[in-house]
Amino acid sequence: MDYAFSLSVVVDGVFNELDAFGFAALVNLYSYNIYAPLLAGCTSILYDGTPDYPRPDMWWEFIERNKVTGIFSSPTGIRALMRLGTEQAGKHKISSVERVVCAGEVLNPAAWEWLQKKVFEDRIPVLSQ
Repeated sequence: MDYAFSLSVVVDGVFNELDAFGFAALVNLYSYNIYAPLLAGCTSILYDGTPDYPRPDMWWEFIERNKVTGIFSSPTGIRALMRLGTEQAGKHKISSVERVVCAGEVLNPAAWEWLQKKVFEDRIPVLSQ
């Protein structure tokens, strides 16, 4: 019970009032991908695979189709998306996204700027550990 309480306190600011939280990494799988969303009362949508198969825009289409409001990813996942280009995100309506959280390692400045400035145009916070 102490674990659940501690986790709910830590993630309150990340998961609070989110409708659908999409995950593209195995970062702290159980804590942040399963337990935390359940404690916060939001839906958790897990994706395991490469961001470019079967199409280079499939990750963004996944976000649009599921109306994902929060993204939790590893910096490696963000860098993989960055290599595919901003135009892939531009093909889809991703305005449902309210925040992006990256963990596992620090998001490098180039990847942060790409996501914050080019993909989301400073509309939402892109947070790194």
